[in-house]
Amino acid sequence: MKPKLPPTHITILTLADDETWKSELVPWENWNQALKTVGQSKFQIIFAPLKDIAGENGALNSPVKTHTPLVSSILSALHLPAFLFRKVCVASNGYSGCQPILNPSTGKLEHYIHHCHFSVKQIFENLRPISRSLRHDAVLDKKSYIGNAAPVHTTDTRNFGWLWYEMAIFTLWTPSPKTPTEGNITMWCSGLHDDFQQTFITALEIATKEQRLTNRNPYTLLSIFLEELVCTYDRSVWAMRDHISKWESDRDEKAINVNYTHLNELVRHGTHISETLTTAIKSVTRIQENHLQFLSTVSPTPTVSPWTTIAATSKTQFCSSVLKSLLSRSEANMARLSNERDLAFHLASQRDSKVQMRMGLDSRQESIAMKAIAIITMTFLPTTFVSAVFSTTFFRYDKNEQGQEEYTISGNFWVFWAFSVPLTAVTIILWFFWDRYRMKRVNGVSIYELWDLEGGGEKGVGIWRRGRRRNEGVRQKVEFLC
Repeated sequence: MKPKLPPTHITILTLADDETWKSELVPWENWNQALKTVGQSKFQIIFAPLKDIAGENGALNSPVKTHTPLVSSILSALHLPAFLFRKVCVASNGYSGCQPILNPSTGKLEHYIHHCHFSVKQIFENLRPISRSLRHDAVLDKKSYIGNAAPVHTTDTRNFGWLWYEMAIFTLWTPSPKTPTEGNITMWCSGLHDDFQQTFITALEIATKEQRLTNRNPYTLLSIFLEELVCTYDRSVWAMRDHISKWESDRDEKAINVNYTHLNELVRHGTHISETLTTAIKSVTRIQENHLQFLSTVSPTPTVSPWTTIAATSKTQFCSSVLKSLLSRSEANMARLSNERDLAFHLASQRDSKVQMRMGLDSRQESIAMKAIAIITMTFLPTTFVSAVFSTTFFRYDKNEQGQEEYTISGNFWVFWAFSVPLTAVTIILWFFWDRYRMKRVNGVSIYELWDLEGGGEKGVGIWRRGRRRNEGVRQKVEFLC
């Protein structure tokens, strides 16, 4: 498996004076060049992955760890809290918050920061179980790997039919010294896949043409991002729905082997999708609350129309409503999966019951045949025994001295009884002790131990069943450990 290569460049998107978005590619090693432009334009967007900066375990794994030069530069330029680079935030399934930065002398607002994180799980057609797992130790702040010694939240999981999109958005709004209600907005977008990034840029261009962008509101770019985010969640939910529909359409009630592993995989991924949707709804709700708080605090002038607040927050409210609808569909998907799992189990049980019934009918027919054989055997057994005894040399049928036929018994006939009676008794005694010895081995032994003890197969099972019948019918009910 090839290691993931670090990104080669940073993409910086800036709104020029002619109201067009200009894209610039900055080499990855020239981060300082990119940070110098922060806050110098009305609208600026930086596309750079957070995990490649913070590291897989987070750049700040402990409160006393020294910042790396790159992390220190980013924290200083974007005025971000250092806690956002800790693993608890980097590996989070979602969060949202804001932080105003005030001038310690005047108490006026110098910067307004908003940070949020969203996770989306996308599944594809070639879905299959993964052969490794990830153990996350939150106490020691370490990650230890099981199996193939590789993390699961990487692009390598695309080969198994699913991917995690972990997107972090940091927004910096710096008010203008001359006009405090206006300012420059810088947004850092991390974890956006190529398609998402392209559609986001297209949405920005459309919003610019329609003059829907305002530098009075730090949430103006975030609201456009949320629209594209909702579309990503929509694809995630419908991808799960497609898998469920395919399972339902391909269902064969007569199938002997049901792929329960694939069904459980669908349940696992569906649970993750519902989890991320629930977290996203909470985060968007928090964004809406922060947005209203910002509008009421930064722009409380009476000249501002109340419709301005409604227009600014309506898009966030609508995104929250759509996410709630998607969560309902995801929960419906989980209900359908639960129904399919129950149906598969009941179909298997019904099939087993039919097999058991056929086996019972076959056993009954075999029992009737065995009874017929036993009756025939019992019919001829007495005559067979008599003929066998009388065919021995102890019985003679010869002519006597007068020439008449006479039936005589040898005087040594006692020898026959002397051997046959003890041998019969010895056989019965040996069978009795042999059966008791077998019962002692059976009592308290699990069926699996009997299987190994008797070499597997029906032999061990037969002993277990005989022991159970014997103890239930004659002595006591012995509890078997199976």
